[in-house]
Amino acid sequence: MDGVPRPVFSTRLLQAFLGGALVLGTLAMLQSPPGIFSDSVSGFLVLRSMDQGADFNHTLRVDPDIISEDLTSFTSWWVPGQYLLPGAIQSLGFDLGESLILMTFLIWGLGLSGYLRLFRQLGFSSWVSWFSLALIFCQPFILGYARFYHGGDLLQWAYFPWFMDWALRARSLKWGQLLKLTAAFCVGIFMKSSFLIFGALALGSVFLALWRESSFKMTRTVLWSIPKIGFIFLGSAAALAAYTSMGESPLGNQRLVHFSIEEILF
Repeated sequence: MDGVPRPVFSTRLLQAFLGGALVLGTLAMLQSPPGIFSDSVSGFLVLRSMDQGADFNHTLRVDPDIISEDLTSFTSWWVPGQYLLPGAIQSLGFDLGESLILMTFLIWGLGLSGYLRLFRQLGFSSWVSWFSLALIFCQPFILGYARFYHGGDLLQWAYFPWFMDWALRARSLKWGQLLKLTAAFCVGIFMKSSFLIFGALALGSVFLALWRESSFKMTRTVLWSIPKIGFIFLGSAAALAAYTSMGESPLGNQRLVHFSIEEILF
């Protein structure tokens, strides 16, 4: 059409650029596996403790009073997703470095395909979708996982578009869908606890989509969506609170309900 500017880069060129970035990131990992960050180290200590006989999500440490004995405690400072997926790959016979390489490559692919699916569902053109993917992937936060594995952040990045896509497709919010979305929300939280915030934003987009479909009128369907969305969020938040109450965490002692502003913000 006359007057419509043509993109500087074609869609195929963007696809080739993104594929090249994937190849370079993978080659960098093959040259030297990703390093591990302090948070991910703590998760792998839990994994090693479980390999040594500790209960699920428990960390072993030396008893300072009797150094020949071990103490064990439930680890609630971090959610288990950051170490369970690499651990599952490692159980197939790979070492930790190889597991991180395979997991990062798989998560990259899963995340990119999820964002492409989400962008197309939201109505963006093919060019805008691929340009957005290239822009997202090539920022240091994502491509940088070829050098350092920070923990659940990468899992959360890849899981979010699939959760949001499903939430938007299930915006009729029937009771069966509510239970499934609550379970999916909990999966995201146990990959990374900050998914509580990102998942809430996805649920907010469901409300906005319903409101737009009603021509921005507060119809019965729109009003009923508020308690239903609240049910999903509060159910997932309760699951996270129950998890953190099972052990020591930045929230302090083992309590299911937290009232101080510092605890709530955490």
